[in-house]
Amino acid sequence: MNYTHFLYLFLGIGCTLLYAQELDNMSSSSVFDVIASAETTPVRSLDDAADDIAIWRNLANPAQSIVVGTDKKYGLASYTLTGELLSELKLGRVNNVDVLSDWTMGQEKFPLLVATNRTHQSIDLLRLYSDGKMVLIHRELVRSLSEVYGIGFYVDSTMTTVVASDVRGRIGQWLLGQTNKGIQMKLLRRWSMGSVVEGIAGDPYHKKIYLSEERKGLWSINAHPGLAMEKTMILPTSSLLPEDFEGVDIYEESDGAGYVVLSAQGGDRYAVLDRATGILLGIFRIVDGPNTDGVEETDGLDLHPGPFPDFPYGILIVQDGDNPQGSQNFKYVDWIQVLSGLKK
Repeated sequence: MNYTHFLYLFLGIGCTLLYAQELDNMSSSSVFDVIASAETTPVRSLDDAADDIAIWRNLANPAQSIVVGTDKKYGLASYTLTGELLSELKLGRVNNVDVLSDWTMGQEKFPLLVATNRTHQSIDLLRLYSDGKMVLIHRELVRSLSEVYGIGFYVDSTMTTVVASDVRGRIGQWLLGQTNKGIQMKLLRRWSMGSVVEGIAGDPYHKKIYLSEERKGLWSINAHPGLAMEKTMILPTSSLLPEDFEGVDIYEESDGAGYVVLSAQGGDRYAVLDRATGILLGIFRIVDGPNTDGVEETDGLDLHPGPFPDFPYGILIVQDGDNPQGSQNFKYVDWIQVLSGLKK
């Protein structure tokens, strides 16, 4: 290692330690509260079953947008923007899910779902219909990972890729394409984070991929396999934001502005970071409201800027690990509440 590389490494470690100390010195009184305005029908399986969410915005009719959630013991379920169940699909132990708004196959364009399936040790690709129906169109058996876990799309003008992790913290990135025989996936690169990573989110403007390492913190890397990875710690775990770090997603605004949201499962809290700078802007909880209970032990989350009829500034949807009404479910939070909390 030459002197310059050593200096950069030293400075990076120093900044991370200072950031963690700054978080530890923050008061819990700086954490603000929001409430969920709606919730989904509970998933069909009992105990720890619900996990991750993907939001598809129907451009033609935003009121008919669809929320897809995972049931780790059954498969997938789709819901309306008010939480009613639309459809279920039995697939096996599906852990995480993401959605690509427009995928072209032949003469058709449709939303494409991607999910990790631990029953089949596969990456499943599904067509999402406007009525909430889901149909499996490709199953990619994964030999390069030990037990598939987290998943997310990374898409920009040059490539469409799928990024998936396993329970040991190993990660792969596949190029997504198609031939006359259907969808084709090509492994571009593999690497290891050292321990469990579940939350994965791609940022096409900044060409970064966010990786939530449960016991260490939130990282970013360069999205393109041809570039140096530049693994950077964005937000370490701390007493205020304890492990496990789970779901992560991006609220996209123009010119690279917006927010990154992360669930800190161990503290029943959520961190909001500035998308462009990585600066921590605030921390919040989801507490009991007049129509919904609070949220604990969140695994996955998804965030969409909308607009939607009842959520003009966007929507945050999170998994609720403890739902008094029965099995676990997913809670809907109006993003304007978070924006208001950040401004106080």
